[in-house]
Amino acid sequence: MSFRLLSVLFKFGHIFCATPPSLQVPKITWKRKLYNVTIFSIFVYAVLARAARFNFHFVNHTRVKTIISLSTDFCHCAQTFSVMIVLNLGKQKSWSNLLKNLKYTAKLTRVGGQRKSKLPFWVSFVVMVVVHCAISGYAMYILAKRRPDYIRDFVDHHFQIFLDSFNKFLCCVIVNMIRTRYRNLKRGLQECSRKGLMSLSVLRKFQYTGRALNRTVKIYNDLFGWTFLFIIAFTLIEVLNVTEYLMTRKIHLASSEYVYVFGSMFLGISMGTFVLIFMYDSVLREFREILKICHGLRTLRRLSGLEELKLTEFVKFFDKNSPKFTAAGLFGVGRWTALDLVNLYINFLIVIIQITSEKYNLK
Repeated sequence: MSFRLLSVLFKFGHIFCATPPSLQVPKITWKRKLYNVTIFSIFVYAVLARAARFNFHFVNHTRVKTIISLSTDFCHCAQTFSVMIVLNLGKQKSWSNLLKNLKYTAKLTRVGGQRKSKLPFWVSFVVMVVVHCAISGYAMYILAKRRPDYIRDFVDHHFQIFLDSFNKFLCCVIVNMIRTRYRNLKRGLQECSRKGLMSLSVLRKFQYTGRALNRTVKIYNDLFGWTFLFIIAFTLIEVLNVTEYLMTRKIHLASSEYVYVFGSMFLGISMGTFVLIFMYDSVLREFREILKICHGLRTLRRLSGLEELKLTEFVKFFDKNSPKFTAAGLFGVGRWTALDLVNLYINFLIVIIQITSEKYNLK
């Protein structure tokens, strides 16, 4: 089912230069290069045109707001360049290796008795698109009533938010496929240990599967490491931007419409990032369960000297080959990353309160 959903995402994402056109990852043609570069150039032009209309100078902004605005535009361009140009024109081999490894590890970790979902495989993607379009459309409708040229000035901004949401969903689908394979590996270990079938050949099979899964995680990091880093940066900047607007434009809060608009944008942007972070952590939890099973194998029965040696090597192998998700290789990702983001947001929130309270006399 995951590959069917992934195929739909590839066909849809190819329109916005977010993915290869199909799971076969065809060679890059000059038409595709031209199309990606053209879409990226149009987006950058829209960002620069909006900045030019504001004369590149934020007269009525605090310094914090100016930094946030400039950081938002920079993050827009950097993330779009990373996805449209680097990821889709320079990572063809990594895309091909990732898909091959996912198919190969699916065969290695296949177990029986799995429940099939009663819902169609495309439901989650449709829900994501509908929710995003509803939030974005409602926001543009409400804000355009106050400012008629809002859609012209910020259509690129909403496109970037959609591209960010699509990348999060794509990452969640792939990480869920990796998690499923680790879970099946855990179930296979549990089944063999329950039946006492932990021979040397079985240990080698599980060791080979663990090596293949670890290689899959490394390929994923190579593909989406920078993408995830920009997702975190974009989320933090957008959340700060919404927070600053709500605090310094308190006159608009007399209408509940603005609360709904910015509240939904706040949740829509932040929740997707936190879901992806906890998806990463779910893979790490599955691997920790595998380690517990490996360490418990020694208590199943009395082992010979050779079996004891091989089992010790087997446990050490999994200890050294744990999956590690990173953001561009700069730092590891797990549930602690969510706490770090909340802590960083609170610190920036305190700074915004201190600075804006003097300018806008907020009490």
